[in-house]
Amino acid sequence: SRGINAEYGGTSHSQLMNAASHASHPHSAKCLNINYSDSGLFGLSVSGHAEEIGGLLKSSVGVIAGLLNGISDEELQRAKNKFKLELILERDSVGGMLRHAGIESLGAGSPSTASQLCAVVDTLT
Repeated sequence: SRGINAEYGGTSHSQLMNAASHASHPHSAKCLNINYSDSGLFGLSVSGHAEEIGGLLKSSVGVIAGLLNGISDEELQRAKNKFKLELILERDSVGGMLRHAGIESLGAGSPSTASQLCAVVDTLT
């Protein structure tokens, strides 16, 4: 069965974009994580100017490599708070609520409220 499909980064507050902040040309750094019941996919996408791509790749891989040492409780709480805010904001409009109700009904059998999803996020360790 399919699990969470999430794309992280690309925003000015992400660790990947902060690590790439030295670039003077337009750039992007994102990571992708798709989980299944018995396997998964993780990827890193970095784009930038030809003169800066080497440095962008090096700093982005450095952020990902830093995760091998684990994260602090504070970093986990910050990530959970950002994720909960994203869940709430995605459902802030009628269109967003309808889109997520449809997706969740197809995937899980019934839609969840933002409060229910946030409660699940709070259980993550």
